[in-house]
Amino acid sequence: MKINNLILKYVWMPLIAGTFASCQTDNVDDIEFGVSADKTTVTVGEAVRFRFDGNPDYISFYPGTKTCNYANRERTRIEGVDSVGMSCKIEQVYTELKAYKDQQLLTACVSTDFTGVYTPENIAAATWKAVEGLKMPVSATANVTIEYTEADLREYLDKDFYVAFQYKAGPNTIKESNYGKPRIQIKLLTLAKRDPDKYVYKNEDVAYGWGFQTVLVQTQPKGEKYDITESMLSFFPDKDTEKDKDVEVWMISKKLNAATIEPDRGTPIKSTNARLPYYEFRYDRPGTYKATFIATNANMWNSKQAVREVTITVNETTAE
Repeated sequence: MKINNLILKYVWMPLIAGTFASCQTDNVDDIEFGVSADKTTVTVGEAVRFRFDGNPDYISFYPGTKTCNYANRERTRIEGVDSVGMSCKIEQVYTELKAYKDQQLLTACVSTDFTGVYTPENIAAATWKAVEGLKMPVSATANVTIEYTEADLREYLDKDFYVAFQYKAGPNTIKESNYGKPRIQIKLLTLAKRDPDKYVYKNEDVAYGWGFQTVLVQTQPKGEKYDITESMLSFFPDKDTEKDKDVEVWMISKKLNAATIEPDRGTPIKSTNARLPYYEFRYDRPGTYKATFIATNANMWNSKQAVREVTITVNETTAE
């Protein structure tokens, strides 16, 4: 019996000690954090210096502006939107005029009944309407650039809708041509919506904000590049495999709505690797702002947060 008790003592005691030690590692330090501003009344463009007491692991900042306000961190809709539209820049290059002169190969269109299933069958089943006012390139020369074109989408103010670009080109049968099919890029693509205060919110992230996806309706996928990035859409048919073939490719956005908006997110200004005694910010519009700082202490298991606010008044710059 004594031997068994000794065994239990030497086996269980380390385990119990280890358990308490692991519990200790779960602990997160309480947050000691304060914020003050050197000046709480400034003019437009003047730096506001916020000073910090304490040294939390992380700090994020909401200046209280229209697009970065702590109060809107869970907001997903804007009420009272009175205008919505889109704009972009379009470039078309490497056009074989003997095959494509005076042809429009790109079409912008909108659908309110597309199912959101990105297949050729569902594209064909949907109703698509050309976007009125958005100028498309016509192959008058080998290279065409439309620097800026815009369209009013107010007819979709109270509807869910999808925006799509359709690239459709027949064969290039000119044997002596060094070109394949024209290449088209859509840049500076912006969806703009205006709230009752006449502030314009802009969605310029093509990949995430617009949520475009590519659908190959008719093509020979090999060396082609139909790319979607944060900044542009690219229709680059392959010169070798698609030159003498019919090509039809769509790029379609996610479901859009004039009132939908991404929640505001704070700007990270400090991580664990450095102490931050102060932070400066400049407001570009007059008004009263509630600057908010989120301090966080965290480890793999737990975290603690503290919210600190400072009200800043911004006046118009006075003429000297």
